[in-house]
Amino acid sequence: MRVFVTGAASPLGRALVTALKRRGDHVIGLVRRRGGEQLLKNLGAVPVMGDVRRSESLARQMAGCDAVFHVATFFDFWARDSRTFDSVNVGGTKNAIAAALVARVPRVVHVSSALAIGEARGEVGYEWTRHRGETRSEFERSKLESERLAMRLRGKGIEVVVVEPSLILAPGDMGWVGRTLARAVGGGPRFGTDAMMSWIGAEDAAQAMIRALEAGKNGERYILSAERMTMRQMLDRIAQLTGRRPARTWTSRSLNMVSKVSGALSSPLGRRPLLAPDEARFLVEGLKVDGGWARGELGVKYTPVASLLPGVVQSYQRALERFAS
Repeated sequence: MRVFVTGAASPLGRALVTALKRRGDHVIGLVRRRGGEQLLKNLGAVPVMGDVRRSESLARQMAGCDAVFHVATFFDFWARDSRTFDSVNVGGTKNAIAAALVARVPRVVHVSSALAIGEARGEVGYEWTRHRGETRSEFERSKLESERLAMRLRGKGIEVVVVEPSLILAPGDMGWVGRTLARAVGGGPRFGTDAMMSWIGAEDAAQAMIRALEAGKNGERYILSAERMTMRQMLDRIAQLTGRRPARTWTSRSLNMVSKVSGALSSPLGRRPLLAPDEARFLVEGLKVDGGWARGELGVKYTPVASLLPGVVQSYQRALERFAS
């Protein structure tokens, strides 16, 4: 099978490319930086330089492909320019699926986010859960909008299957989850809360995405989530692996105070605050979804977090050691 992957150099993209190559597929991966180009070559894929925010060459690059995995996303709770959420998550989705239509690719797996489920506080989110109506972050808003856009474009004559990964555990992740874990490994600020979070390993998510391509129903969405634990529990597990003290538990009030102070200090300089308002809100509200439907419908298998975490932690320890030297 000839497959096109956007966001191919991201942690999830790398896991997907590796899984696709392992089963013998011809993979073309869209990357934005030269480092990503070499990375894909090392994985045995064909890299193409480009950006989902600019659609000029996407259709030509997808020509002859049997499927597209739209993985590219901007997952964060802060941006120097807030328009990035819309340009990447919404505009990128429109460009990717429109290009697939022009290239006559029959099937797209759109990688959304479990945050788009929008479960009410204290409830568990499922594929059939009705969104609470209000979004709690720019990321959630943009991913919800992009998911709805993908479903509308499906009516133009292309099959679209949506997968919604929960928080992804991956080695060498430079995104929000990676920064959170790296701070915990390196002894930086740790904002542990008792809000429940849902987690999945990158390799499990990649295998689930392939199953969605093979067996997912057109127009359906599938939550990918292996296990639930609070952020404090996750940080405590990392503390056990690194020999550090357990994380303290932060209240909503204390998080809001840190967010306000750090925002006031960093905003005039245009720098990332220690804790952004959307991030504080997410840490208080959490992400509580269930991945059982994907397990039953697609045959997805999940690896326990306890089995994944030592390898992930070691990857950050090695990175910190290289940085120190």
